Amino acid sequence: DPVINPTGGVSAVSGDGIYVWYGLEKSGDNFLDFQRCKRNIIDDSFSYDAFVNINTANNTFVYGALGAVCTNNDGSILCYYQLPPTHLPDGSGAVYAHFLTQDADGVVTNKHQQILIQADNEPTLTFNPNDFGRALAMSDSGNRLVVSAISTQFPSGKIGAVYVFTRVGNAYILEQRLEASNVGFVFGHDVTISDDGLVIAVSEVYETDGTTLTNGRVTIFKFNGTTWVQDDVLSISSATPAGLYGDSGFGFSIKLNGLGNILAVGAPYAQKVVNNIPSTEKTGAVHAYEFENNVWMLKKTLYDSGVLDGAELGRSVEINSDGTIIAATSPKTDVTSATFINPQTAPNIVIFR
Repeated sequence: DPVINPTGGVSAVSGDGIYVWYGLEKSGDNFLDFQRCKRNIIDDSFSYDAFVNINTANNTFVYGALGAVCTNNDGSILCYYQLPPTHLPDGSGAVYAHFLTQDADGVVTNKHQQILIQADNEPTLTFNPNDFGRALAMSDSGNRLVVSAISTQFPSGKIGAVYVFTRVGNAYILEQRLEASNVGFVFGHDVTISDDGLVIAVSEVYETDGTTLTNGRVTIFKFNGTTWVQDDVLSISSATPAGLYGDSGFGFSIKLNGLGNILAVGAPYAQKVVNNIPSTEKTGAVHAYEFENNVWMLKKTLYDSGVLDGAELGRSVEINSDGTIIAATSPKTDVTSATFINPQTAPNIVIFR
């Protein structure tokens, strides 16, 4: 019988909260499948609803390699990143899109698969050629898909690119490639998009060597009706208590609310600041920004007094549609042992309102 894959980051919840997609490992094999469960709104129970089998002659995956996964509002589109099968060129990583046709009751009547890879005429791939699709985001309708390719190298010295695709029927067509405003960081560590698909945020966490952690930055892009344009660049200055040590990991995880006017930014290696004085404890933090008066403003930096040094609060963040609730993980106990908390026996999700 299939069991839930214990590797993190293999599930996605539809925007309406009715469907949950999650990856499976089939016993005795090294490939992954996806199962969709549907919520019964009467008793809040979940039951099997649909299945995507990706075990074919040309689609064999290494167990544990799966990373990013996303779905749309009604769970009818599933996109995920995987190391590519051998029949794809360049070994550049791939994004698989599954389009499900549903009747009025949500019963799946047809399935269509598309494989997205980095085009041959795109900038060269460098230190890790398997990074096309390492971060994904999808608009509410599924009409826009955002794909990160952090190992793309440009002649200017920029590292990383983000590709925006638009949906045409049961296929995604490349709309535009987004780049960093200047060199220095790896562009595309995480991506997020508003429900209407008109606002995109892209984070940069590491220097161009791909390993040195920084304070990071987040670039906001907006669609002006014909093209995507840069709207703002957000960062935490090393001159402030929150960025004093210069390696907070600002942007490690990011999430826009439904309207695209509130942004949660995780900084899991930030030191806790009490009364504007930084402590020696690097518990992590979450920064909440809001777009008001045509400017992105830092509204509050969120800490949790209950987490320990090295807890990495903000390693993953989520925000509800109206931006009134932010959830953040704090998966580790202390920085010296880096021992993971068992999520079944100890809390590792912090809720802010």
